[in-house]
Amino acid sequence: MKARTTFRRLAIRSTLAISFLCLSGSLWLSAAQKQGGVILVPEKKTLKPRPKKTASAPAATPTPVLLPEIAEVTEDFIFRLSPGPVPALIELPALAVEAEPVPPAPPATDNRLEVPAPAVETVTFKTLTYDKRGRIKDEQEKAVKTFREPLGSDVWLELVEIPGGVFTMGAAANELGPYTERPQHQVTVSNLWVGKYEITQEQWRAVARLPKVKIDLKPAPSFFKGDDKLPVDTVSWYEAVEFCARLQLKTGRAYRLLTEAEWEYAARAGTTTPYAFGETITPKIVNYNGNYPYWEQQGKGEYREKTIPVGSLRQANAFGLFDMYGNLWEWCQDQWHSDYKGAPADGSSWESQEPSFNLVEQALVVLRSQGLPDDVLVKLRRARDFVFTGETQFLARLKTEIGEEQTLKFKDLILKHAHWDRPRVIRGCSWVDAGVNCRSAFRVDYGHPTLRRNDQGFRVAASKVF
Repeated sequence: MKARTTFRRLAIRSTLAISFLCLSGSLWLSAAQKQGGVILVPEKKTLKPRPKKTASAPAATPTPVLLPEIAEVTEDFIFRLSPGPVPALIELPALAVEAEPVPPAPPATDNRLEVPAPAVETVTFKTLTYDKRGRIKDEQEKAVKTFREPLGSDVWLELVEIPGGVFTMGAAANELGPYTERPQHQVTVSNLWVGKYEITQEQWRAVARLPKVKIDLKPAPSFFKGDDKLPVDTVSWYEAVEFCARLQLKTGRAYRLLTEAEWEYAARAGTTTPYAFGETITPKIVNYNGNYPYWEQQGKGEYREKTIPVGSLRQANAFGLFDMYGNLWEWCQDQWHSDYKGAPADGSSWESQEPSFNLVEQALVVLRSQGLPDDVLVKLRRARDFVFTGETQFLARLKTEIGEEQTLKFKDLILKHAHWDRPRVIRGCSWVDAGVNCRSAFRVDYGHPTLRRNDQGFRVAASKVF
């Protein structure tokens, strides 16, 4: 009876110990998972089997080894699985995880092209001043800052820094010239960089190979050929703008055409005389039609009848710019306006959405093809000097010129073409022009933006290059 009681006690103890072990293991497993700890599973130990009871022998007294073994296993289990702080004698090994290398953070960018600062250098040169007879009156030495932009293999674009300032734009009262060059007005021009020469055929070819922005560019559009240093001719205003856009993408610099005010400021180079070289020019320093000098007492000079390589006459104005007069007319950014009334005073491009009567002169060929009678075309030509400020005035003038019936009949056709993109200003005269057209103040209105001629080219500018 006593042995049975003892065995029952042992069984109860074992049951309680195992229950305690299960509860402790569950709690410790939960805590270990929450704390990111590592669970160590104890080695499996086999308990000795209990002796079997036989009928012939009395039940043997349970071996005292059982409790120590249970106690040992329980104690080990408790130490390894119990919640709470791990006893000092138990050290949980750290999980060996090989960390992946962290790549360096990419440098911060603002999605803008990084433009290297150009190598600016200072160059010196001499500039001349002439009297009315074309004789040298004065000679001065000047210095300017320049830099060269690489465009391709041995092809460079050279620019000159033009200091900002205030100048009087337009022809003086005693200067030969039409009303389109007046009234004179003060204009402030900011510092800018201007092409030292007109764009050459090799420069055009290099940029024409660059990715298209809006329109295609022919690699060799020029009428005059035979020398890569000849200025590119027979390019429209739209093509000149495309050239600047491609140049912007290649270099990251804001290349563009000069505004009309910037062009005259750069051409004058601080002078108030008809030319940057004084009272006149000669074919020795400008490529124009020498048969028609500005002053009669000057006498006739050479007429080359073609373009020549840029800078080949070796005469720059006081800003260090070559061929601002002669060789080729140069496209400007501005739309054409018949005079300077209302012109901007900050040197910016002058744009307008109003129709231009003079634009009808540009559209005469198209109008004829659309059925406009010759007598109407003739009367429109007579009215080409009429300056109007809007559609109402234009129609009133048409009624006066061609009658109300003709006006109503052809109004829509005429206004359709009168609202074409206005002509763009061209400046500087060309190889075919008379000396009077080469003055700093002279301006022309026949430069429709789609027009291509062998006496038209351009040069580029940038407000800043670094």
